[in-house]
Amino acid sequence: MPTRAITSHYRGDMGTNIFVEGLPAPVVVKLRFHTDPTTFRELRELLSDLAFVDTMQLRWWSTIWPSFSGRRRIQSRVLRFTKQSPPETNILCDPAWLAVFIALLAGYRNIKENVNEFYADGRKIIDGIVGLTARQRQLLEIAVRMTADRILQMSESAAERFLKAARRMRQNIVGDSGDLPDIEVIDIDRSIY
Repeated sequence: MPTRAITSHYRGDMGTNIFVEGLPAPVVVKLRFHTDPTTFRELRELLSDLAFVDTMQLRWWSTIWPSFSGRRRIQSRVLRFTKQSPPETNILCDPAWLAVFIALLAGYRNIKENVNEFYADGRKIIDGIVGLTARQRQLLEIAVRMTADRILQMSESAAERFLKAARRMRQNIVGDSGDLPDIEVIDIDRSIY
């Protein structure tokens, strides 16, 4: 599936990464979870973690990526959420939201001790995403890898806070099975909701 929207403002120079700089068009990220929240508490935790990704993008991402600070601040919008089996949602968001989501999903181990596992987990998640071009996939992987490198430069307490948040989110998103959600990036110009 083409993803023209994610690259509509891509300037063409090899130094621009749409997940951390520039002014790319928003995308729709479709998530299909393999967990089945059956209580209000479990459903609230799942929704809270998706909202947490949005908060991390707005507050934390620019501390990791100073070039992101000039980006327009668009809040993510839930276009659809269905509590079926499995639950799924469509989220209209800045492409950086996807990079933050992957960094949190991959960052549940101690990054300082397991940076190679972080890279491998990040690559596994990115490889499973449907709807990205090869170039977008490469840019997303670069953003996630460089984010890990920047987390390694954080203070011990800041890195520990990130790790704690990542563990909580991963547990609520993947559950005991450890099955990652299915992720699809949809071109907003060609989607019908």
